[in-house]
Amino acid sequence: MTKIDSPLRVRGKTFKNRIYMPPMATGKTPDGFVTDALVDYYFERAQSGIAAVIQEHSYICPQGRAHAGQISISRDEDVQGLARIADAVHQGGALAFIQISHAGRTAGQEDANAVNLGPVDQVWKNKKVCAMTLDDIGQVKEAFVKAALRAQKAGYDGVEVHAAHGYLLNQFYSPLANHRTDSYGGPLENRIRFTKEVVESIRTAADDAFIVGVRLGACDYTQGGSTVEDGAAASAILEKAGADFIDVTGGLNGYLYKELLGHEGYFDKASKAIKEGVSIPVLMAGGIRTRQGAEELLSSGSLDMAGIGRPLFKDPVYARELLMP
Repeated sequence: MTKIDSPLRVRGKTFKNRIYMPPMATGKTPDGFVTDALVDYYFERAQSGIAAVIQEHSYICPQGRAHAGQISISRDEDVQGLARIADAVHQGGALAFIQISHAGRTAGQEDANAVNLGPVDQVWKNKKVCAMTLDDIGQVKEAFVKAALRAQKAGYDGVEVHAAHGYLLNQFYSPLANHRTDSYGGPLENRIRFTKEVVESIRTAADDAFIVGVRLGACDYTQGGSTVEDGAAASAILEKAGADFIDVTGGLNGYLYKELLGHEGYFDKASKAIKEGVSIPVLMAGGIRTRQGAEELLSSGSLDMAGIGRPLFKDPVYARELLMP
């Protein structure tokens, strides 16, 4: 039976145990640049004994910024500050990852006049959303690649492509948001195409040792939305595209679903279905708080790494006791 202190190897890098910190927004960067407080925040959590820190979602281009206070990875001048976080996480003893994101139709909610991009033309939360052209899609893919290369230059061990929680790539994946009739809409293989091409493009551009993961909003848990079966099929496609891990979470409607709460690892049905169909590691966070809960999920075949989120957000040393034998 796999224990949480068992190591895991991915692209020549060693995760020293099976516990990671999932990305959680802090809102500590009003201008997008890294601050001393943010460096300290990640250093403290890396010191808790966890194997990896996945830094909060960072916008790949100004039009993709989700909210004020979000970290930028959209400019070459961001690299110096981001390198401070990567160094701090490594000094704390953990592998360092950064989540890269485009918010799509949910971007810039503080700017009432902004025109956002999405799969289709619509008015969403009183804001105009324009359907992305093929040129738009190409430009955003390029922005993802440039962001990943900035992360590589800053010294991160890898990136996590954000395709969950109602952001752009998740909007294309979910049939609730994507009503396109071209090669990016309709059947699953079309809806996951954008994410697949982002992964392929990063994998081609980055060094072989650079890890490329995907945070997948596997299931919408809503009638007419993406299903657990969709998540399993999409993950297999992403593995073939070059993804090194799948980080399972909620879909278009966010990361909390009341009907799933009440046990540790509440996305376990989706993560187990995904794990059964891929050979790459499957990560999952969702109410995991104890060593027993994490090891039960490991032994049941629901995941390869357990994410400890809100407890670590509140208490930087929370994982120390959990990792004690």
